[in-house]
Amino acid sequence: GEGTDGRGELVDGYHGDPMRGNCFWEYPPSKALVTPRWDTHDARTFCSNLEYVGRVRGLAKYRCLGHSTPLPGAGPLQNGRRYHGDPARGNRFWEYPRGKRLVNTQWDTYNASTFCTACEARGVISGGLREFVCLGHEATPPRTEEQETTKFSRGGGR
Repeated sequence: GEGTDGRGELVDGYHGDPMRGNCFWEYPPSKALVTPRWDTHDARTFCSNLEYVGRVRGLAKYRCLGHSTPLPGAGPLQNGRRYHGDPARGNRFWEYPRGKRLVNTQWDTYNASTFCTACEARGVISGGLREFVCLGHEATPPRTEEQETTKFSRGGGR
């Protein structure tokens, strides 16, 4: 996403190749990017929370250290709340071990805590997958402290 996370694509709160420790590569401006999902011409624009790893084949290699992203709940409204996970399976989703391919990126993740901030672990199932259930999120995001301050400084209220 854009903004404070940089411009690169975020997957489970990280930039870079999830199969290679969330690393990405910075190319010289004159070279074409091989994989634009995790290659860039400007590392600091691509990701705002990174560490330099070293040089590999003439390219600068970086690792994304992760971003907290707002998680409003991805699914349709259910009883005034939004839920992550498979609605046909009680809003369950699965956390995969790093390096194992996600079967359904809509409700599979490598990091349950960045995927959903209101979930409960339900146990480990076959293949080392951890099962979680989303408990639901407010349909409208809560107001920030700055919005609350602004509201009251203008004498407004609800």
